[in-house]
Amino acid sequence: QQQQQQQQQQQQQQQQQQASSLQPCQAAPTPRPHPQAFFISPPPQSPQTSRIWKVFTDLAQVRRHLSHIAFCFVSARDDADIIWMGEHIRDFDLRAPHINQFPHESCVTAKNLLAECAAAMYGRGLPWLPDSFTLPHHLPELVLHIQALQASLGRTPTFIFKPWSSSRSRGHVLARSLDVILMTSCKTFGPKLACHYIEWPLLLRGRKWDLRLYVAVRSLSPFAVFVSRQCYARLANLPYLDAPLHETQAHFTVSKYDGIDQDFWPAHLVREQLDAEYGNGTWEIAWPRICATLADTFRILARRAPDGAFAQGRCRAVYGVDLMLAACRDWQTPQQQARMQCGANGAVASVDPQPVLLEVNFSPDFSSVSRFYPNFVNSLFTTLFCDGGRPGGGHIDGGRGARGGSQRDGVLEGDME
Repeated sequence: QQQQQQQQQQQQQQQQQQASSLQPCQAAPTPRPHPQAFFISPPPQSPQTSRIWKVFTDLAQVRRHLSHIAFCFVSARDDADIIWMGEHIRDFDLRAPHINQFPHESCVTAKNLLAECAAAMYGRGLPWLPDSFTLPHHLPELVLHIQALQASLGRTPTFIFKPWSSSRSRGHVLARSLDVILMTSCKTFGPKLACHYIEWPLLLRGRKWDLRLYVAVRSLSPFAVFVSRQCYARLANLPYLDAPLHETQAHFTVSKYDGIDQDFWPAHLVREQLDAEYGNGTWEIAWPRICATLADTFRILARRAPDGAFAQGRCRAVYGVDLMLAACRDWQTPQQQARMQCGANGAVASVDPQPVLLEVNFSPDFSSVSRFYPNFVNSLFTTLFCDGGRPGGGHIDGGRGARGGSQRDGVLEGDME
């Protein structure tokens, strides 16, 4: 017994010596998101990389830009943890892994459905969404609306006609004559959405522009929607003031896909130029309203999407959102349109920037944003799938958004500059 006790003591001493000689393992450094990524204040914990997410995708731009160590690509769809497709998925299988689409997401990505769902949920006359009429179904209502505006303004305001499901300004028509509007509404031109045109937008150096934002939806129940400040502006090629309606290079801000060069500005240049032209703090006024607009927009999807796994994290997607800034919040009312005056440089005299939603795009293009922010796709995927995107910090508040309430409604938790 004494010998056995001595042997046990010797073994314990050897184990203690071995343990004391061991050095703690040094984990491989984890690439941190770009400082202007989805989170920065307070800084998030480094994403857990113990799990390697297997990604199956048909998008070359994702393969090109996704390099984070928490993700790897697989060639077989059945081996994937994440299916990230550029084509629409028709059959949502509960046995499927994470997918980058939501059932019924067309309620925000199809222009006619977005207008109708927003009207059903919030009513008409929203400051952040142009009043719209689905054609040819609502043509009588459109004619009555135009006649009422003619009586108030003494002129016909400009309308823009957009195909239901197209992007990049394809098939868009501008009209301010009732005869042209009626002709554009016929079946020959196909189904369209007639929208109030933003006649008095905020300009950058006399040119019209729109803002491309990226919204990451991690969950709809609970509501966990994130927006990145890694955004950029697309500028029209010609001055806007007094440009005729047929001058598309002055009125439309997307010409890249037609092979025409145009200017793209990163977010910090947009902010600096807005403050220089319209006064310091213009961007700081606009940004919380932008976040409130996005919150109200994606609550439409949250209401339409089914409960269960698809709403609670099985689906995780990113959308490209296009916005413009109107000169004032009541830009659609006849009274404000009658009062609106434009200066010699195209800038309105009094500015109260109001974001106006143009469209929401599924599977957006990452090529332009990655030029300005090379780590953008890595930040996007870690926000959606790693700890960096946990609900509770940096996401759009699930409050009342743009329709009222405290100043924090719809505003980001933490400044993601």
